[in-house]
Amino acid sequence: MSDADGFSCDHHRPSKRRRDGPDHALLPPSSIHASLMSHPESSSASSFLGPAASSSSSAAAGGGGGGPASQSSSAWAHFFVRATDSRTISMHAAWEDTVGAVLAHLADRGYGRDLRLVYGGKQLSSETSLAALRLPPDSTLHLVSRLRSTNYPYAWQLANYIASTAAAASSDPAAAKSGPAASIDELVKEFIFSAHRANLRPRHDRDPPVDAAASHSTVDHAAQYLEIFREAGATFSLVRLYATSPSSGFKCHAAGGIRCFLATDPSALPPDVVPVTAPVVLEFCRLLSYSVGKKDELYRSCRSTLASVLGLPSGLPPLMKSPSKLIEQVLPFAEEVVEVVMEELASLEMSVSSKNLEDLSNFFKVLRQQALRWVPNGRLLPKNLYNSERGHNDTWVWKLHQMAMNLLNKVDECLKLLEMDLSLSVESRGVNISQSRWVARSHMLVLLTQLDFMSKIYDDLAHNLRLVLLAHREPLNALVRCSKRSEHLYWLVKYKELLCFEARRNLVLMMLPEGKDEYGELHEMLIDRSHLLDESFEYIMQARPNDLRSGLFMEFKNEEATGPGVLREWFDMVCKALFSPQQVLFLSCPIKKQRFFVVESMPIEQQRQLLFFWTSVRYLPPEGFGGLTSKLYIYKVSESADRLPSSHTCFYRLCLPAYPSFKVTKNQLQKIVQEHTRLLVLLLELICVDP
Repeated sequence: MSDADGFSCDHHRPSKRRRDGPDHALLPPSSIHASLMSHPESSSASSFLGPAASSSSSAAAGGGGGGPASQSSSAWAHFFVRATDSRTISMHAAWEDTVGAVLAHLADRGYGRDLRLVYGGKQLSSETSLAALRLPPDSTLHLVSRLRSTNYPYAWQLANYIASTAAAASSDPAAAKSGPAASIDELVKEFIFSAHRANLRPRHDRDPPVDAAASHSTVDHAAQYLEIFREAGATFSLVRLYATSPSSGFKCHAAGGIRCFLATDPSALPPDVVPVTAPVVLEFCRLLSYSVGKKDELYRSCRSTLASVLGLPSGLPPLMKSPSKLIEQVLPFAEEVVEVVMEELASLEMSVSSKNLEDLSNFFKVLRQQALRWVPNGRLLPKNLYNSERGHNDTWVWKLHQMAMNLLNKVDECLKLLEMDLSLSVESRGVNISQSRWVARSHMLVLLTQLDFMSKIYDDLAHNLRLVLLAHREPLNALVRCSKRSEHLYWLVKYKELLCFEARRNLVLMMLPEGKDEYGELHEMLIDRSHLLDESFEYIMQARPNDLRSGLFMEFKNEEATGPGVLREWFDMVCKALFSPQQVLFLSCPIKKQRFFVVESMPIEQQRQLLFFWTSVRYLPPEGFGGLTSKLYIYKVSESADRLPSSHTCFYRLCLPAYPSFKVTKNQLQKIVQEHTRLLVLLLELICVDP
């Protein structure tokens, strides 16, 4: 049977070596670096690697490859490779081909990227040519995988299994119909949820990371899982199965596996995994654009998902932190969206779909953020970096500037058409806000908003934007008057001199916060007075904290009164019931009602000193403690038990640490009284001493 490349791919376990046609044949050296994925409309759409050399079959008929002594009779080496899946592969390759070329060819066939070839018990260097190995005819090389040192062995195992399953289905569809390829989308779901479970595991259940900095965030574990998915070649294998599978069933399974990363349902794609899917989705976009074209529905879904993931407020994964590299990777997809939007603007209705508008906004957001990160201190980009006369028309700075300028020119053309429409109307100085055609054109303000955001990095773009708005004041005022509430139109304040009074008024109203209730629905309670505490506890226990913050609606059984007064009465009754001596919640001390026992053992003079330390009052008034301006307070402070008590005399407050026993408390207070007395005597002596 034949694989997608036109090569014979008979994987077999022969009882003895057969000298038949090769299963795989390497390309000539001039074609080694050919594109792996061709557009389906191109001439090479029938294969990933192109057709095999015509001399391969004749080389096989001539007895296969031999050592260097037989190179004069055949330019091809014929040998066998014992693969990691226990299959034997018959291969043809040129003598000048290297071991690395053989490994790359096998990797493209789904055997993985991190492979080694072993012959005669020795590992072969990837730079060594087949001629230098002096292989005898029909030699057997063993394909082995390097054992990785990783904290995620299950992730590698599952990702490699997905990659090999998809590769086997694309190379041998008939044999894979009853195999695991039929459930490849379920395997991808299992991989995603294994990344989610890695985030949920307690920290002590995880293996210690190689880099301690990699464990600071739980999202890093999901990011590592998805990076393993890419490195194992699972993305490549899924796209190849989708692009080349003749069976619609396998094509649907491959599409289902890819769509697992595009789902918006939390049950299909956990929220903690979504922010780190950007590298995988970016890889899918790149491969799909090369293999199936830019009009494919799955590719468009991947591109839209990439825009939304990059625009998330949670930030970018650690692997996408380089501003210039990220811009270079994302810019081609942003240019495609801008082209689609410009095509829609060129239509008679000048309408833009909300999805394309959202994708453009998300792409512009991440491009502007990364450009500001790339420029020191977030300043404007120097003009010499995007001046075509200086030969910078191949850099991302120039391409991004050109894309924004093209969009501005298209918006300028649309505003001219809108101005002509206004001039033909009866009310040339304004427009009725109820006109649906102007409300439907509110996307023009969204495009102007995105161009204003981009003008923060390009000075000439800001200048040209002002000129466009100045030249089309009438359609601008009409759009602002007909626009709905938006939090992104505050940039128009810079151009308030271009707006009429009605447009300014509508702009101010849109910028004001929308009025809404501070709280939600009230938590209703129907209480029987005879079972006050029991039913109150039952209602409070069943309520959620947010419900209690919204407020309470109180009503007593068999009573019609409601409102704040009833709520205050219920609160007063509950507080009294909670602290009632008849309740078992609180019992009075059976020994004494007095709490501060240590004062009784002090002499009168020490009690007076303690009172002075506590309140700065040496003698009580005739009314006793009731004659003081405030009650006495004892406060517990969170200090060490070694600290002495402190006081706030202005508030009659004595602050005591949590002493371990009554004896320690008494000793600490004794120190306070004695030290305070000595200090007072010293102060009196200093005051009475003659100078």
